Amino acid sequence: MNYFSTNNPISFILVLVPLLFTVTIGCSTSKIDNQPITNPPISEYYYATTTLNTSVLITKSSENDAIIADSITITPEIIVLKIGESIQLDAKTVDENSKIVDNTQVVWNLSDPRSGSITNDGIFTAGRNPGTFDQAISVVSVQNNPKGIHYTSKSIGVTIIGETKVRTLSHIDIIPPNPTVVKHQIRKLQAIAYDENGVIIPGVRFIWKLENPEIGKLNQLGYLTVEGTPSEYIDGISVTGIWKNTEIKTSNNLNIIEYSRTFDTYNVQALPQKFYTYPEDKIHLRAIALNGLGEIASGTQLKWEMVNRVAGSIDGNGNFIAGNVPGIYPESIKVEAMIPSENGFVKTHDYSSVVVRDIPSLGPLEYIEIIPDTIVVEPNSKVIIRAYGKDENGKTVETSKVNWRISNHDIGEIDDLGIFKSSQSSGIYPKALEISLTQNIDSGIVEKKSTIDVTITGKLNTGKVYPELGLLETGKTINFSAIGFDENNVRLHNTIVKWVVTDESVGEIDQYGNFTAYGKTGLYKDLIQAEILQRRILPKLAE
Repeated sequence: MNYFSTNNPISFILVLVPLLFTVTIGCSTSKIDNQPITNPPISEYYYATTTLNTSVLITKSSENDAIIADSITITPEIIVLKIGESIQLDAKTVDENSKIVDNTQVVWNLSDPRSGSITNDGIFTAGRNPGTFDQAISVVSVQNNPKGIHYTSKSIGVTIIGETKVRTLSHIDIIPPNPTVVKHQIRKLQAIAYDENGVIIPGVRFIWKLENPEIGKLNQLGYLTVEGTPSEYIDGISVTGIWKNTEIKTSNNLNIIEYSRTFDTYNVQALPQKFYTYPEDKIHLRAIALNGLGEIASGTQLKWEMVNRVAGSIDGNGNFIAGNVPGIYPESIKVEAMIPSENGFVKTHDYSSVVVRDIPSLGPLEYIEIIPDTIVVEPNSKVIIRAYGKDENGKTVETSKVNWRISNHDIGEIDDLGIFKSSQSSGIYPKALEISLTQNIDSGIVEKKSTIDVTITGKLNTGKVYPELGLLETGKTINFSAIGFDENNVRLHNTIVKWVVTDESVGEIDQYGNFTAYGKTGLYKDLIQAEILQRRILPKLAE
């Protein structure tokens, strides 16, 4: 059954900017001098529109009939790329029976910015940092089901091939350090391993040991059963980390007390506590919140902020970018946690220190980093392009000459500052812009070139409404979205959508596409109507 239909594929509405009022006033004023009055040119616009309809199936409340997304499958599952290589990823949402769930949308995100970059369409480009980045790419599936909006997520790792230093196991932290426990308590101990730069190493094998048997019992999962008398046990617990034929052991004190209020034992730990980096390097910081049993506290909300902004900057997800001034910055990054407990929310915080190292001697120009690396622009619009010369370690080098070249002058023009102005020639133009950087070094002149793909969006041609069939129960709300495409099937962003319900007795829809069903049930074909509009400048006719 076709639930998706298109009516009135394209129509045009001519709009003149209302300057007639200004002209009328000019004509009615008295003559003050003999200078002629010049009226400004009238700008002419038109709206390209397309109207689409989608159907809605409304049912009564029934938990058994709802198909709920259970998991996400990502293809390919294993990503191994060379530096700068790209790959198209695909994500499908499935239910508990591994059947594909159609009424979903996927959102791609990069959890570890060191690994590279990813587009909204799932095209991942490897960065300049070789290595293995666990859970670097995450995808969230948004499902409109009869029960409302449901979210499913999954993360995968990335391996980038290239010359890199071999990581070594440097030290281990017990979390929390020197723990305080209550007599007769069962407490979960955590351990984290780091390399020489303070970056977390996954996959390390940990061996737990009680250095003082009077404390109680400790199994290899890190669960401690406290049986000792209240006292402080110096170096009472230890853990040995084993990774790539390297073993490191660390010990902590353990303090056993008679009684403690639950909320006093909640804590958060920034990971890593201390790390080393270079100016402008990126690293993803994490934090772990523990409850009174030493287990990870669910429902914790984290907030990251910089205490010393000279050290760098950090966003709300813990993505840190080092500053340009080398130095030691103790407790320069703060993480604040709101942990739910039996007595409400517990607020606690922790700090992380960063050492920004001096930049090693720069190498010769190796490649060009271009921001943005691809251009999607509207007609008669400007884009500022930035280009940086990089050495083999990804460090910015000084260049003496910058040259911009455009392969097809019909698509626009670019000046010496890298400002590109598009024409009205819509289309997809691979390698349309070329940039060359020149560096003078002792051994001679080094020149590198790079190209940029340019896409100039065209006139609204088609559109899509998501989901194609809305499934919901009476009294529930579902969100619809609509996007437009030009004649080259390029997604348009300069559009607006007007939503209409063709039968107002069935439900209502707001300006954001949120449809709420009333009490009626059944299949309502073409119930939701979306009119997509794109404003465009009317081309001037040759005189």
